Amino acid sequence: MMYRFFEKDRLLPIPRRVGQKGPYRGRGVGIAYVDSGFHPHPDLTWPNRIAAYRDFTSAGPGLFDRPDVLTWHGLQTSVVGAGNGALSRGRYRSCAPESHVALLKVKESSRIRLDAFLDCLWWLMREGKDYGIRLAVFAVALDENVDRQGHIAAAIEALSRAGVCTFAAAGNSDQTPLVPPASAPAAITVGGYVDNNSSQFRRFTPYPGPRSQTKPDLLAPAAHIPTPLHPDHPLFLQSQVTWRLLACPDERLRESFERERRFLGLPPNSRRLGIPAMRAILRARVYAQKFVTEFYQHGDGTSFAAPIAASVAACMLEAHPRLTPQHLKEILRETAAHRIGPVPVLSASRAIDRAVREKSTIRLAG
Repeated sequence: MMYRFFEKDRLLPIPRRVGQKGPYRGRGVGIAYVDSGFHPHPDLTWPNRIAAYRDFTSAGPGLFDRPDVLTWHGLQTSVVGAGNGALSRGRYRSCAPESHVALLKVKESSRIRLDAFLDCLWWLMREGKDYGIRLAVFAVALDENVDRQGHIAAAIEALSRAGVCTFAAAGNSDQTPLVPPASAPAAITVGGYVDNNSSQFRRFTPYPGPRSQTKPDLLAPAAHIPTPLHPDHPLFLQSQVTWRLLACPDERLRESFERERRFLGLPPNSRRLGIPAMRAILRARVYAQKFVTEFYQHGDGTSFAAPIAASVAACMLEAHPRLTPQHLKEILRETAAHRIGPVPVLSASRAIDRAVREKSTIRLAG
């Protein structure tokens, strides 16, 4: 899903796109991110808000910093849900930039073992309260044949009874069924929509994903999401160089272009191009790599919709800490200003305002 962001910072921040307003930033609320791997990105560590990191795979510890596909996915989902935008001067922050996180790795190579996933869930049951974990985000899924006995659904139900609200990405294909944990009745299953870089509902269109009679429970943005580049990946520097060259005045561009040509992997004959052609090559690189600033690109998937919805729930819990998982689910669905088909669309300000009002009602009643 492509969108032409040739101008730096043209991509709108997520809080603006979901209508977040007011002072709530998820302060004091812990969010667990269950994913394939992670990296301590500056948007989570300046200042440090990583309360815990656990690796439930057989690989064991030691993969926290490696810039492979596994670490990049969890890096992106955790920053989309809890990042403070440190590398964008706050522009590409999440809706819950003051929440703290537990990063829980469950995937190795191309698979997730059922025992690793269940170990993670039971860790949340046993120790989540010690870290103030009120929300858990699942941006990974198991194969539909892995959990025929329903162990994951039962564990998520137990988590809900213990006060931990779970958000699960629905998936990205209309042709596949819902699978655990998204198929768990107690989970808030989050599908996606395409907002076309806008907060205006008339521009929204559905994002692909599985559907059932009862799922997904909620829709959140799933396309053109500002996500961090991995600081240890070559694209991190390539993006900075590309934007720096685009900012060069014409009289300096040829010299700078030639100096960086090899680093960017451009052919030798590119040095003979005219200035407009050089700029066209650089813009094509921005387009192909989905760069939106020196340190961010845009990404797609319900893996981002789930943490966005959870970040709004973190603000609701900051406003009203006594909300239960069931109550969070009801408010998120009931406060939707719009629906795509039968499914409610996330409305951050309305959901948070409702949480504030309900806390005030309790205070008055007392």
